[in-house]
Amino acid sequence: MFYPAPFIPGSCEFVSSTAQSLTFRWSEAQSATSYSLVGHSKSESPGINRITVSSLTPGSHYTFTVWAVGSQGLRSNNITCTDSTGLMQFV
Repeated sequence: MFYPAPFIPGSCEFVSSTAQSLTFRWSEAQSATSYSLVGHSKSESPGINRITVSSLTPGSHYTFTVWAVGSQGLRSNNITCTDSTGLMQFV
């Protein structure tokens, strides 16, 4: 039986940021059962098409790579999500 890899996720969109976190979302990929995200020593399996990555360094630029994963574990081609965290504000 042939199990094709899922389609590539749609483009990555920045949602929000804090000094120590970034939130991204992407368009769902046909035939995907989950998603994998890797970047900056982070490796997560969000399972949905949105993720918040926390415990990041304030004022730093980050790049994350996202793949759709199919029912047999096959990965799609990847997309890249990039953005920067904000600076810490002291009151």
